[in-house]
Amino acid sequence: MILLLLIALYFVIKWAVKNGIRDYYEEQKEEIMEESEEEKEIEEKAKIEEKKEEAKKKVKKRTTKPKVTAGKETKVEEKKARKKATAKASKE
Repeated sequence: MILLLLIALYFVIKWAVKNGIRDYYEEQKEEIMEESEEEKEIEEKAKIEEKKEEAKKKVKKRTTKPKVTAGKETKVEEKKARKKATAKASKE
């Protein structure tokens, strides 16, 4: 009788330990999955911010006007002046 009780107790303890270990690993797996999802979200936000900054830089490059300083011509104006001078020289 005691032998049957000990065998039953052995299997109950074995079952409890097995389930406890399985539950522990499932919890750890869930935590790892949550952490990886959070990391993915952070990476996505960082990429979005980088794209926004690049877009702002491109817009600034397109919208900036050349500075005109007193007494000096800009490169565009210099090119126009050279073209006019060469056109006049070729006509003469």
